[in-house]
Amino acid sequence: MKIQAVILDFDGVILDSCTEGMEKIIEIVGANGFAIPPNIRSTLKDNWGKTPAKALEISFGLDPQTSREISKRWGELSPLSLVAGAENVLSTLKFIKKMKLGLLTSRDWTSLFPILKHHSLIRFFGSCIQCENDFPYIKPDPRVFDCILELLGVSKSECIYVGDTPIDFAAARDKEIENISVLTGVNGKNEFLAIGQKEENIINSIADLPEWIEKYRT
Repeated sequence: MKIQAVILDFDGVILDSCTEGMEKIIEIVGANGFAIPPNIRSTLKDNWGKTPAKALEISFGLDPQTSREISKRWGELSPLSLVAGAENVLSTLKFIKKMKLGLLTSRDWTSLFPILKHHSLIRFFGSCIQCENDFPYIKPDPRVFDCILELLGVSKSECIYVGDTPIDFAAARDKEIENISVLTGVNGKNEFLAIGQKEENIINSIADLPEWIEKYRT
């Protein structure tokens, strides 16, 4: 079926924030006097895709309030660069392919809005933006898609979701939304294959998305 809409995660898909972002989180936690657990990068990787505060709480064993405070500082860091080709792809899908675009992210609005403004990205999504503040569920709960599907005015069979973590994959799979996994986050191809992602649905980056759509969903 030809798709009408593309729903995208933000960090690791559009914003090139994962590797550097993970190191910044570890740096901020350490600078605040908290112990850095062994294998922290592996633990953070497993929780990457949850809200930043929840990832901190689980990975570092911090209390919820401290996790929220540190995640807020992380979110206020100077905006990072976009993934190479991201802006061009969004423009192609929105204005040439005439597709609806939705943004589904675990960032909160105070962290997200300055980055969207800095990179002039709001024009691609309009009101079809859903962040942590907007819904009571977090990925991998498949109900995270309920609101964004309504905002876009499409059914789950008329869209695809682009994410960069196994958590993204699980949420989309359980909602029965076709999911594309990009390798610009913190997970590699073999990790996606191991959880059941189809090989053809693993692409190097969002820059390869128009070609995937032309090949598989037109």
